[in-house]
Amino acid sequence: MRILYFSILIILPLLNISCSNQKKKSNFKFNLEIELAKHQIGESIDAGEINFDQLRNRLDTYDWESQVRESNVLLRTAPTFSVNNNVKNQTLWITAQGDPLDVQFTIGTVLPLNNHSEERWVKIYALDDYERAKDYFELFFDEKIIELEVELFDLEFLMEMEEHKG
Repeated sequence: MRILYFSILIILPLLNISCSNQKKKSNFKFNLEIELAKHQIGESIDAGEINFDQLRNRLDTYDWESQVRESNVLLRTAPTFSVNNNVKNQTLWITAQGDPLDVQFTIGTVLPLNNHSEERWVKIYALDDYERAKDYFELFFDEKIIELEVELFDLEFLMEMEEHKG
């Protein structure tokens, strides 16, 4: 398995952070939360409202390698982009870890268990092709969640669990 156990240890605290973003309840339909390597667990930057074109540009220009390098030194959190659909209580996130010269990505969803539930379920996948992340985010912005889940199903499944509210 390409993703090391260390990656899972980094991801687990991240889930609490990504999932806690929903508590902030933005006024925007979609907002971006960015977690940097220097952040403490539970800390992130609210980058505000975002659309797919803006996110794609950020993904194309973000320096994941330097963030992973810093994350490996500080051992706090993994660099992460989380996009929240605040109307539907859904989140799609991507995080990076591993060797800065060979960055490994994971992608995950945090979705309500059903249409009337406040409880949410987290699923995490290994992402072999970083460029595909843009396709997944486009489906998310288009609110094609079933299609997104079908696409993610083809990835290496790492784990799932109920969201921890902290």
